[in-house]
Amino acid sequence: PHIAALKAKPRVVGIRRNAQNEPDGFMTSDGYLAGMIAAAKARSSLDMCIRARQLPELRRALTQLFKVVPDARVILDHLGKPNIKAHGADIQADDWANEINALSDLPNVFCKLSGLPTEADWDTWTPEQLRPYLDHALTAFGPSRCLFGGDWPVVNLAGDYSRWQTVVAAALNHLTADEQEQVWSQTARRVYGV
Repeated sequence: PHIAALKAKPRVVGIRRNAQNEPDGFMTSDGYLAGMIAAAKARSSLDMCIRARQLPELRRALTQLFKVVPDARVILDHLGKPNIKAHGADIQADDWANEINALSDLPNVFCKLSGLPTEADWDTWTPEQLRPYLDHALTAFGPSRCLFGGDWPVVNLAGDYSRWQTVVAAALNHLTADEQEQVWSQTARRVYGV
């Protein structure tokens, strides 16, 4: 009934159950999996907001989801929240890069380029710290499965929207105009059905 009520609202395009502070095993629990499956069967996209240490568990949960609903649409928010404050530009820390590669192998998983400034030191982060994460996600998922996210107003805790937008624009600079347009808007339109 909750999913049906959400689907009845014209401005609701997907569902996000924030799992970043949940205990280990939450995403693979029967109840959570049942909810993901029900939402996906109702044709809702699923945004996943988790921390880097939860990436292996997310992968296990999505493997189960795709067995039941092969065409489910899942968006990894904030690139899986790598711990940039602790690890700087080291994308290998916490096995983040390998886990991103593994998630990109799953069908219909998309990666939202968002939230990195607040995963770094809010006062001292640099574009050079964030760029390796953006580059790796773009390589793993490709422009057709990456989408820009401003993370406003939360991004204001660690700078502002325009500074983050400039970092992403620099990371996209080597792409064709069509590929850049995919990241800025077309992938989001496709995955959210707007």
